[in-house]
Amino acid sequence: MKNLMFIFIGLVSVGVLAQSKMIKGKVFNEGTSLQGANITILDKDIVAVSAFDGSYSIQANEGDILQFSYVGFKTVEILVEDVTDILNITLYAEVNELDEVTVTERAKKVIIETQRDYDENKTYLQTAFGMSDLSKKAGIVRFLQGDKVRPGSTCILNVLQGYFPNVTVFGDCIKGGGIQIRGFNSIIRQTFAIYDVDGVIFLEPPLWIIPTEIRRIAVLPGIAASALYGTNANGGVIVINTRNAVFLEDGYMHPKYDTARVTNNIYSNDAVASESLQKTGSTYLEALKQSKTSDEAKKAYTDNRKSIGTSYFFVLDAFDYFLKERKDIVQAKLVLQDNDEILNSNPVALKALAYSYEASGYSKEAHQVYKEVFMLRPQYAQSYFDLARSYRALGDYQKAASMLVRYDHLVANGFLNTNEHFSFIVDRELNNLLQLEGDRVVSIKKKKKYVLEDAFVGTRLVFEWADSEAEFDLQFVNPENRYSTWEHTLNDNAERIQEEKRIGYNVEEYLIDEALKGTWQINITYKGNKKLTPTYLKATVYYNYGSRQQSKEIKVFKLQSKGMNQNLMTIQNGSMVVVR
Repeated sequence: MKNLMFIFIGLVSVGVLAQSKMIKGKVFNEGTSLQGANITILDKDIVAVSAFDGSYSIQANEGDILQFSYVGFKTVEILVEDVTDILNITLYAEVNELDEVTVTERAKKVIIETQRDYDENKTYLQTAFGMSDLSKKAGIVRFLQGDKVRPGSTCILNVLQGYFPNVTVFGDCIKGGGIQIRGFNSIIRQTFAIYDVDGVIFLEPPLWIIPTEIRRIAVLPGIAASALYGTNANGGVIVINTRNAVFLEDGYMHPKYDTARVTNNIYSNDAVASESLQKTGSTYLEALKQSKTSDEAKKAYTDNRKSIGTSYFFVLDAFDYFLKERKDIVQAKLVLQDNDEILNSNPVALKALAYSYEASGYSKEAHQVYKEVFMLRPQYAQSYFDLARSYRALGDYQKAASMLVRYDHLVANGFLNTNEHFSFIVDRELNNLLQLEGDRVVSIKKKKKYVLEDAFVGTRLVFEWADSEAEFDLQFVNPENRYSTWEHTLNDNAERIQEEKRIGYNVEEYLIDEALKGTWQINITYKGNKKLTPTYLKATVYYNYGSRQQSKEIKVFKLQSKGMNQNLMTIQNGSMVVVR
C-alpha cells in the first residue's frame, strides 16, 4: 500500500480572487441606533460613518477587515467573506470592573476539606487551576510519588527517563531537552509537553528542581491537559508538586480552589424545549404542515414560492418538510431543482442542506453537497474536515484519511492557515479513523505507530454552524445541576471568532468522560448572525467514542429565536464536559 503521506495529495491553488462588494447594515447599542460610528477598512483609506438611524454602506473586497468603532465602546472587527453582504453590528460599552466572588461558609468548608484530601489521595495535585483529582481527567493519567523517584536522578528529565510507557525524554540535564507524551500529535507535527510546577506554568523543562524535593508528579496526555491548559498543552502537561510549595499553618498545601464550586451557578431549569420553538415557524411553514395530502402540500409550496422563493431558508424548510415529514425524497429533490440558482453559489445554504441530508441518513447526497462547498471554498480548513468525514460516512476510509493528511500537508507547506485548536480536532478525527478503521487504510505497523493507545473513550459532541457570523452561548448542565457556559460572541470571545474566519472553520468539540455517570443537559442561547435570517446548527453525538461500539447521531437545529435559552439535548452516562 502506498505511503499514507502521499495518498490523494494533489496541491491545488487555494488563493481567493478579491471581489469588490457593497456591505450594508446598521450599528446599534442596546437596541438603539448608533449615529456617528466609524466603519473603516484596515490598511485602506476607506471610511464610512453611520447615519442617524445607524445605517451605513461601504465598498469592500473579500478578505478585507471591517472595523467598527465609537468612542467609549469596544471596537469590532469583521473579516469580509464570500457571503458577506449585510452586517448589523452591536457595539458594547468598554467597561472595566472587578468580578466579585462570594464564598459561603459551606464553600470554605469544601476548600479546607479539599486541602486535607491532598495527603490522603495520591492522585490530588496542586495545579495552576486549583487542587484537582487528576485521575478523573480524560485519558490515562500516570502518577509518580516522590518516594519512588530513583536515587541518583539529577533533574526532571532523568527522573522520567524510561519510567512511563509512551513518555519519551530528549536531551540531558546539562544542555536541556524536552519530553514527548505520545498523544494527539499529527503525523507531520510533533508537540512537546509543558510543565506546571506548584501552580506555575513553564514551557521548558524545570531543570532546577532537585529530584529529592519532588513530592508528586502527574503526567497528563494531551486530551486531559488541553481541557485545563488550552491549546498550549496539546502535547500534554507534566504536573509537579514540590515539598517547597506554599503551605497553610496546619501544614497542608494551600490550593487555588475551583470557583465553579463556590459561585452561584445552579441551573434554574429555564431552558425552553427546542422542539416547541421549531414548531412555531413562519406562515409558509405552517401552510405546509397543515396540508392533509401531498397535493395540498405541493400547492402550498408552489404558492409560497412565488412570493418568498428567493430566500434560501424557505427552500431549505420546504425541502426539509418533504424529506422528513412527507418522506418524499423525490419531491424534496424537485424543490432543490426549482431553486438551484439560490443554492448553488451560497456555501452557507449548501452546508445547511448537507446537515439536513446527514440527519436523515442520506450520506451520498450529503457528500455531493460537501464537494460543492469544497469547490467554492478550497481555502477553508472546514472544507477538508467536512469532506473527510463524508468520505468516512460512505465507508471510503482511505479517501477520508487522505483528505485529512492532505489538509495537514497543505498547512505544513504554507498553503493553508491553521491554529493549534483546529489542528487538534483534525488530529483527533484522524486518530479515531485509524484506530477503528486503520486496517483498511495503512499497514498494521503504521497503525501502531500513529494511533494513540490511551485515546479518549466516552461521549464526544461536535457542534458546527453553517453561518460564520452566528453568535450564541452554549450551556452545559452537569449531573449536580450546576452549569458552565461557552460564549461564542464578539463581545465575549472576539479573538476566537476572528481566528475562525481567518482559518475558515466553524466547529467546536466537547468531551463527556465515562469516569462518572450522570445526565448532562446541553442548552443554547442564540444571539443572531448580523442578519434577519436563521442559523443552522448541527450537533453530532458520538456514543462510546474511541471503542469498537462507537456510533453517532446527528441532530440539526434551526436557530432563530434570539435571547431565549433553549434545550438542545440531554446526554446520559457521562461525567464531565471538557470545553476546549
